[in-house]
Amino acid sequence: MTETSAAKPLSRSRIVLICLFAVYAVLTLIGAFNHEIWYDEAQAWCIARDNDIPGIIEQIQFEGHPPLWFLLLHIFAASGCPVQVLPFVSWVITSVTAALFLWKAPFNNVFKGIVLFSGGFMFYLSVQSRVYCLITLFLVLMAMLYPKRNERPLLWGLLVALMANTHVMMSGFIGIMGIFMIIDLFRLWKSSSARLNIMRLAGLAVSGLGVLCMILPIFTSLDKINGGGGITANTIVPAIVRIFACLPDIAFNAFLDGNAGLINTELCSVIKLIGALILVLAFIELRHYRRAFVTSLFFTAFYMVVCCIMWYTLPARAFCFLFVLVFCFWTGKENETPVCREPKLLSMDISPAGRKITEKLWRLDQKFDRNFCALLCAFYAATIPMGLFILGADYATDYSQSKNAADFIRENLPEDSVIVVKNDIFSHVSAYLPGWKFYSLNYSEYESYSYQVKPEGRVEVKRDPDELDYSKSYNDLKNIEHLYLLDFDLQPDNPGEELLFKTEGTLLGAGNLPDSNIMIYTYHPELQLLPHIDTQE
Repeated sequence: MTETSAAKPLSRSRIVLICLFAVYAVLTLIGAFNHEIWYDEAQAWCIARDNDIPGIIEQIQFEGHPPLWFLLLHIFAASGCPVQVLPFVSWVITSVTAALFLWKAPFNNVFKGIVLFSGGFMFYLSVQSRVYCLITLFLVLMAMLYPKRNERPLLWGLLVALMANTHVMMSGFIGIMGIFMIIDLFRLWKSSSARLNIMRLAGLAVSGLGVLCMILPIFTSLDKINGGGGITANTIVPAIVRIFACLPDIAFNAFLDGNAGLINTELCSVIKLIGALILVLAFIELRHYRRAFVTSLFFTAFYMVVCCIMWYTLPARAFCFLFVLVFCFWTGKENETPVCREPKLLSMDISPAGRKITEKLWRLDQKFDRNFCALLCAFYAATIPMGLFILGADYATDYSQSKNAADFIRENLPEDSVIVVKNDIFSHVSAYLPGWKFYSLNYSEYESYSYQVKPEGRVEVKRDPDELDYSKSYNDLKNIEHLYLLDFDLQPDNPGEELLFKTEGTLLGAGNLPDSNIMIYTYHPELQLLPHIDTQE
């Protein structure tokens, strides 16, 4: 073997990256094996499992989300996979993202390691199984392709189209990518060949088609989405307040998983403000890369609308927000010439003290790359304790009580049983029980997930139970031999019912969710429904 053909020894940097990835992959894989799914994870699975593709497209208008995640899960569900495959779907996707980020991102190993072991990559994107893992994957792929986006416009357009169909929170990001595609098309038109111009038009068309696939299923039903707000005449001021609270909420969710009870109110406010200040300073440093800065502002504006008015910030959304900033810095650092202008104050007649302060700030600002990395490292590092805690707690305890309840039903109740639910949040149990019958008292229908579309149209969920007409429910259930009530409220025992199973969520975060507390009763429709039946019928 010649010297030139011998394999090159691994550099110390690559050995460090391999070790980082190995530790990360093993820890999160153990997490995937131990994770019990909760409602938001299960809802998407049940929709994907119990519908064909047209049914999925019809249903997602009431979910408010684009179809890509549901269609991906449909592949696994239609192949006969059980719901337990869910955490491994997100684990594989996030592991690929982590590997690409480690080997392709233009950052030092310290920055990469802190991002990799942050709460997002350690739990909220890898072990929890939701669409957000696709967002970070596409961000890495787009950052890698970004330098050649104009030479490979079809692939770039496909990535933009795929990103458009992940989550509505990415609509601002998609919008500015489309604007840049149009600008580049005109800017390079005369200097490019006819074939390349046609390819760029085709790439733009592909991305536009992706946007249509995102918009059309949900555009006509935004008023039906079960979100966290919306603007009316009475909610303008609260909506404005939520917008200004956006950056503090991102810090709150990333640092503390939204658990204000962990610390006193004053300290919680301080943590929020420090996190928001770090993000503001990061934006200021990013301004040296103009396109990257515009991308971050455009994305943030739409994020505020989606996650502060329509919905709300969750830990996984907070980490997607952070990773968009990483994407912006990545693409700016590799593809833009930074703008570094001397401040105007230095050329004006100002006091010596003012000039000295301005010069110090200007010299500090010249180190914008280092400053931006330091700011993001500080923010990401602050998320590591909560991420590791939640991951460890998921090892040791049940993240959701859904599997325990499903195991009890499967092992102790007859297979011809009907499980009656009063709460619309029950798909995290039904996901573990394919083939079992669940009956919703809210809709007087058999269903396996919440907000199912009925032939006569969707019925409003948030109704007063005392105003419901239970006549149909009583007639549907009165002749069924094995009836059981699945309850999530942990109220005092219902009269005439025998409590068979009771469990309360204990994990931080999940323990505060109503659906982590579960009871199973025997059920007697004649006792529970007769007082609500119209006796005139």
